[in-house]
Amino acid sequence: MKIKFSTLLFLFALTGAVSQVPATLQSEVKKLYIACHDIDLTALTEMLCVEDADTYEKLDAYFLNDEQKFRYVQTDAKYNYGEIKTIDGKSYCPITFRNVVRVTYFKPIDVPAKQAELKVKYKAQSVNYNQARNAFMIIYTAKMAAVSQDGKWTFAFADETLPLLSGSCLTEEIQTQLGL
Repeated sequence: MKIKFSTLLFLFALTGAVSQVPATLQSEVKKLYIACHDIDLTALTEMLCVEDADTYEKLDAYFLNDEQKFRYVQTDAKYNYGEIKTIDGKSYCPITFRNVVRVTYFKPIDVPAKQAELKVKYKAQSVNYNQARNAFMIIYTAKMAAVSQDGKWTFAFADETLPLLSGSCLTEEIQTQLGL
């Protein structure tokens, strides 16, 4: 059986692209996902690229407040790593992945209006309502960047996953350079 040269070239390129992502980065991305899923605010505070003194309080209020709670739904996330670029002395790696979250509301809501709002906010592929929970299951492509300075990876979201944070580490200009 003959294998086409283009197929071999593709496989070689794919292998090369995967091997260029540092193992430490892959490990830290998995830790970040687990910290988001488990709502480990202490770990998140240490892993996110923020310079805000009240990061813990902001995260606590975002995941659970009087209006709603925000939760990651456990999935087997497949991460797509972009090219690592150096910008202003820091290394940046754009990362995208299919994220699934559930937003539960504690008070009655206008379901069609909220569903439309969430679809736009997350640029979601799907937003499904569960009446028994008064909650929406949202599936969307999450966008973030890993940021390394002095060999330690931290993360900044470039979407609405954690909208209260990341502004100082991931400016519009940097997002554009990274293709986010």
